[in-house]
Amino acid sequence: MSHSEQGPPPDAWIPVILLFARDRSEAGWVWTRPEDVRRELAERHILAGVVGEGPRAMEDLVMARVAVHPDGLVAMLPEPDGPPVAGPRVEEVVSELAHAMRTVIVVDGELAVGTAGVPLEQVPPELTRTTEDRRTVYAWPGTERYVANAAALQLKEPVTWHDAEGWTVLASEHAPERVLTGLPPGATRSPFVVLSRRGPERTFEYVVGKGADDLRLMAWWGPWLEPVQDLGSAHEETRELLDRLVHPRFGDDQVPAHDGMTAEQRREVGQAMADPDGGAFLARIGAAFDLPEVAAQLAEQPREDDDPALTGEPVEVSGRLNLARAAYSEMQTAELTPQQERMARGVAWVELVIGLVALAVAIWGFLPGPWWLWLVAGVALTGDALKDLVVDPLRERRKAAEAARSADAG
Repeated sequence: MSHSEQGPPPDAWIPVILLFARDRSEAGWVWTRPEDVRRELAERHILAGVVGEGPRAMEDLVMARVAVHPDGLVAMLPEPDGPPVAGPRVEEVVSELAHAMRTVIVVDGELAVGTAGVPLEQVPPELTRTTEDRRTVYAWPGTERYVANAAALQLKEPVTWHDAEGWTVLASEHAPERVLTGLPPGATRSPFVVLSRRGPERTFEYVVGKGADDLRLMAWWGPWLEPVQDLGSAHEETRELLDRLVHPRFGDDQVPAHDGMTAEQRREVGQAMADPDGGAFLARIGAAFDLPEVAAQLAEQPREDDDPALTGEPVEVSGRLNLARAAYSEMQTAELTPQQERMARGVAWVELVIGLVALAVAIWGFLPGPWWLWLVAGVALTGDALKDLVVDPLRERRKAAEAARSADAG
């Protein structure tokens, strides 16, 4: 490999992720280890950070991060005490490594180079598998059970319900295949919070509203890498670039300012992301945003942990008809609102008819539109109507009868 005589300043390099497939069957069932990747990169004088031993989010891959010049040239260190220089093109480096190691290398998750040193048509699907040690937890204000049922139906996977401090907290099973991308049908209050753990990696998502100016925070923690080169006698520019290469976010822990986030919250998120230990990452940020503690505890809970305090109530996936029944039952037992009390009896009959039609559409889908909108509309209309037409009159009659009996007894 040849290289040029100088490179850009440390902050001008672009990070590129290289994922080395562990299974090297063509080389005689050899397994790629982090130390193998470090050795191959060091022999080629390529500046890099490599994942250490231990749990990984992608168990079939070994991750390395290299620095690339805007022109596509890889950062190299031909002199141990010198500054980084621009070497060969990144595609040349990857091709040579894949051929020499007899393994598949995925570049930035998009391009896969095979053992022959040439690009493959697509990334092999077996390389995209994530660890089974993962879990997702959802939280939002409010405790309506039918909303939790709607979330389970939307996910098409069972979850557990945790009623905590006026919040609904739903925990997936371990190794879930699906995720909620927003508040489930029936939920009317934000924020929508998602806490997830994937092996050693952790993500905290906090969304308020759908507008362009609404707060949408996405905070991520990942393990630090190990430098390939020795930092002991490194040049100042080399040390600075290596510090960025081993950092999970290439040296960036800044959280953009937003009107929906206080300065204290912003500072706590930045400090949590910069902490080399991610064990308290979700709990720290959750506390900063007044999230119930159980949410982070559930996200961190290992599969083998059977703590009864984290068991929760199972929420099974049920059909739309069962969901409509649950929503109606919950609404009927709720306290009457002033708006419901003001509704005229004549309007109630119209509401009842429209509500029943909406529920039928939600269940059988013979009209266009999202089924859950029909469901929410149907439940609201029939609930209001039946309270006016049935529940309220029965209550009044019961009160009148009790008053009469009291008068007779007197």
